[in-house]
Amino acid sequence: MTRVDRLDDLLIKIEHLRNRMTEVALIEGFTSPESLRISQELDDLLNRYDCERKNNQLHKYADKTS
Repeated sequence: MTRVDRLDDLLIKIEHLRNRMTEVALIEGFTSPESLRISQELDDLLNRYDCERKNNQLHKYADKTS
Protein backbone atom coordinates (compact mmCIF):
# COMPACT_ATOMS: atom_id res chain seq x y z
CA MET A 1 0.00 0.00 0.00
CA THR A 2 1.40 3.38 -0.98
CA ARG A 3 1.58 6.39 1.32
CA VAL A 4 -1.25 8.07 -0.57
CA ASP A 5 -3.40 4.94 -0.27
CA ARG A 6 -2.81 4.89 3.48
CA LEU A 7 -3.84 8.54 3.76
CA ASP A 8 -6.96 7.92 1.68
CA ASP A 9 -7.83 4.88 3.79
CA LEU A 10 -7.42 6.87 7.00
CA LEU A 11 -9.60 9.69 5.64
CA ILE A 12 -12.37 7.23 4.82
CA LYS A 13 -12.19 5.74 8.33
CA ILE A 14 -12.13 9.22 9.89
CA GLU A 15 -15.22 10.31 7.96
CA HIS A 16 -17.06 7.11 8.90
CA LEU A 17 -16.24 7.56 12.60
CA ARG A 18 -17.26 11.23 12.53
CA ASN A 19 -20.64 10.28 11.15
CA ARG A 20 -21.02 7.41 13.62
CA MET A 21 -20.03 9.61 16.56
CA THR A 22 -22.62 12.21 15.55
CA GLU A 23 -25.34 9.56 15.29
CA VAL A 24 -24.48 8.02 18.66
CA ALA A 25 -24.14 11.40 20.39
CA LEU A 26 -27.56 12.54 19.16
CA ILE A 27 -29.21 9.32 20.33
CA GLU A 28 -27.29 8.43 23.50
CA GLY A 29 -25.88 11.82 24.47
CA PHE A 30 -22.54 13.48 23.95
CA THR A 31 -21.06 12.10 27.17
CA SER A 32 -22.31 8.54 26.79
CA PRO A 33 -19.65 5.82 27.09
CA GLU A 34 -20.10 4.90 23.42
CA SER A 35 -19.74 8.53 22.27
CA LEU A 36 -16.58 8.89 24.32
CA ARG A 37 -15.15 5.60 23.02
CA ILE A 38 -15.77 6.65 19.41
CA SER A 39 -14.31 10.09 20.13
CA GLN A 40 -11.11 8.52 21.47
CA GLU A 41 -10.89 6.21 18.48
CA LEU A 42 -11.38 9.21 16.20
CA ASP A 43 -8.61 11.09 18.03
CA ASP A 44 -6.27 8.14 17.45
CA LEU A 45 -7.09 8.06 13.73
CA LEU A 46 -6.62 11.82 13.41
CA ASN A 47 -3.22 11.56 15.11
CA ARG A 48 -2.23 8.70 12.80
CA TYR A 49 -3.36 10.71 9.78
CA ASP A 50 -1.33 13.72 10.90
CA CYS A 51 1.79 11.56 11.39
CA GLU A 52 1.34 9.88 8.01
CA ARG A 53 0.84 13.23 6.28
CA LYS A 54 3.96 14.69 7.90
CA ASN A 55 5.91 11.55 6.98
CA ASN A 56 4.69 11.87 3.42
CA GLN A 57 5.88 15.47 3.26
CA LEU A 58 9.29 14.49 4.65
CA HIS A 59 9.68 11.79 2.01
CA LYS A 60 8.76 14.23 -0.76
CA TYR A 61 11.32 16.71 0.55
CA ALA A 62 13.99 14.01 0.85
CA ASP A 63 13.29 12.84 -2.71
CA LYS A 64 13.70 16.39 -4.05
CA THR A 65 17.02 16.94 -2.28
CA SER A 66 18.55 13.58 -3.28
